[in-house]
Amino acid sequence: MFLKYFLIALSNIFIFSIGILWNTRMSLLAFILIAYLLPIILNNIINLSIEGTRNVKIYVITSGITTFCYFIFSIYFISRPGFDYFISENQIDTGNVSIEINTGLANIEQLIFVFLLNFIALFLISLFIRKKDLNVRNKKFK
Repeated sequence: MFLKYFLIALSNIFIFSIGILWNTRMSLLAFILIAYLLPIILNNIINLSIEGTRNVKIYVITSGITTFCYFIFSIYFISRPGFDYFISENQIDTGNVSIEINTGLANIEQLIFVFLLNFIALFLISLFIRKKDLNVRNKKFK
């Protein structure tokens, strides 16, 4: 169990360290990948590859680790001198769809969003895997 938490913390520290080093020079897509998608992908890979119990407590702790790392990343990111320029340069408006980065990356609403995004992703993927395993087991016994 400790190994799983250690690897999740290490992977999140690695991802968000890349974001801190890359800083305001990254594109909007790179920001979305680093801040949201890569932590979810790696958390799920680690959660599924290391055997052990999969329960809500593990998902809460994993999501908490990711949210804490995101918080550190966002505090550093918004304190950079080029942050306002990064925000203005990375707003996309295609008429029907508008994508812009919230200037309050470390607000409580954003932290809750990151926590829930990670928690729901972990929970749903684990649920699908369990359902698949259950269907496979039922087919063997019929």
